[in-house]
Amino acid sequence: MRLLSLHSTGSKSQMCLRIYVREYEDRVVAIDESPTSAFTEGFSPDEVASAVSNFLDTHEGLPFDNYTDLLENRSDKYRREDAEKWFETHQPDLALDVTTVMKSRDRGSHTKAPLMTYALLVGRDLGNGWEHTSINENQVAARNRDPNTEHDEYELTFLIPPLLDDAKNVIGLDGTPCKRQWDLCLGHSVKYWRVLTDRERGSYIRDVLNQQIYQMSVHAKVYSSGKWVKLEKDRALIKGIGEQERMLPDLITSQKAIKQYQDENFLNTVDEYLHYGDLIGSNQFGDSRLGIVIGSPHYGDTYLEKWGAFANEVVKWEGGRGMDKEYDPFGNELLEEMRESEVLQAVMRFGRDGDGAKIFVSTGAIPEWVPRAGRGKVTEYSDGMKSVLNAIEDRTEWKSSDLLTDVEGRKTPALDSENGEVLSGRRVQGHLTTLCERGFVSRNKNGNGYVYRNECVQDAPRGLFLEFE
Repeated sequence: MRLLSLHSTGSKSQMCLRIYVREYEDRVVAIDESPTSAFTEGFSPDEVASAVSNFLDTHEGLPFDNYTDLLENRSDKYRREDAEKWFETHQPDLALDVTTVMKSRDRGSHTKAPLMTYALLVGRDLGNGWEHTSINENQVAARNRDPNTEHDEYELTFLIPPLLDDAKNVIGLDGTPCKRQWDLCLGHSVKYWRVLTDRERGSYIRDVLNQQIYQMSVHAKVYSSGKWVKLEKDRALIKGIGEQERMLPDLITSQKAIKQYQDENFLNTVDEYLHYGDLIGSNQFGDSRLGIVIGSPHYGDTYLEKWGAFANEVVKWEGGRGMDKEYDPFGNELLEEMRESEVLQAVMRFGRDGDGAKIFVSTGAIPEWVPRAGRGKVTEYSDGMKSVLNAIEDRTEWKSSDLLTDVEGRKTPALDSENGEVLSGRRVQGHLTTLCERGFVSRNKNGNGYVYRNECVQDAPRGLFLEFE
C-alpha cells in the first residue's frame, strides 16, 4: 500500500508526508482508491456538435457559424484570434452557461457549451488522432478526432480536478497507484510514501490475509471486449476447481464474459459473481473462501491515448501482444494500472476477513511480487496420449510391444491410431510413463522392459482438465 498526501499552506501547495490523520482532525480530505473516473466527464460527437453549434448561434460576436465551421476554419489566424478575444471578454472563466440553457427551448443547448467550444478552438493536435486543451491551471480536455461511435467513444472528455486549495491536508490511499494519474486527477504533483515493501506486501497477503493464490495462465487473457473469451476452458476451470475444492467458487471476470457464461448456462457452477466494474467499494466476497478470477481488463488503446492527451503527451503502442505489449513509458504505467492493478484488486476481494481464501487466477497479469501458492493450467491430452488411452482402456495387463503392429511404410512396429496418427514405440512408452506418474497405470520391471497394469484408466480425462506444477 502507498500513502499519497497533499498539504496546503496558504495559497501555495507544498507536498509532504502525513501519516497520522488525527493531527489534522476535521481538516482532512481522504480519497480511497484511484479517482480516475471521479473527475472526468465525456461527451459524444452528437452532444458536442449540438452544444457547440447552439452556443455559436446564440452568442453574438463569435466568428464561427456552427460546429463544422469552427473545426474547418479554426486554423485561420484572424478568426481564431477574434474568438479568443471574445472568450477573454465575455467568458474569461469559462463558466457554466446556465442562463442560455434556462432560456433555450433547444435540447441541444448545454451548460458546458463554453468549455466545449473553447476546447475545440484552441486544442493542440498531438499528431496521434488526439488533441489537448489546457483550460486553466489544472483543468484539461482531451479530444478524440475520430471516435468510434459503435463503441460509444467520446469526442471530448474533460478532466476537472476538485478544488483543494482550502484543504489543510489531502490523503489518498491506493495500493497500486499510477502517480501521474493521481497528479492529473488532483491537479497537484503528489508525493507518495510506500508503506510496505514488496516483500512485506507478499507477507501480508500470505500470512495476515491467509490467501493462497494459484496462477492458472501465463497469458494476458484480455476479456473486456468479450472477443477473446475461452468458453470451454473457462467452463473446465470453474467446474474443475469446484470439484477439487468440493464447494462452489465465487467468480470475478469481465461483464462481457459473464454474459457469455450466462448464455452458455454454466454459471450454475459458481456461487456468486461480480465483474471488474463492480469492485470499487465492494466487500461482497469478504468472507469468501474460494475465488476465481478469469481474464484481465484492457479498456483499449483509446483509454491510454486519452490519458496521454490529458498529460499533453502522445501515448502509442510500440509493439508486442498479450503480456508482451509495449507502449511508451507513460503508456506502460497506465497499462499496469489498468491491467495488473485491477487484477490484484479483484484477487484482494476474497477472504478479506483474515480467515483465508484459495484464489485461482486465470491470467498472467499478476504483479510479480504477489506470492504464488502454486501454478497450473487448463489443458488436455495430446492426440497421441488419447490414442494410447484408447488402446489400453479395455486391457488389464500388457507390455508396450502389445500395443504395436506392423504399419505399412515403417521399418519398426508402431501404434496406428484411429485418427490416423502413427506413434513410434518410444512415444508410446513415453505416454505410458506419464500415465504411471499420474496413477492411472502401474508397472513392474520384466526383463529389459515393463509389464503395465490398468489401475483406473477409465478415470483419465479425455477432455479438458486441470494440471498443476
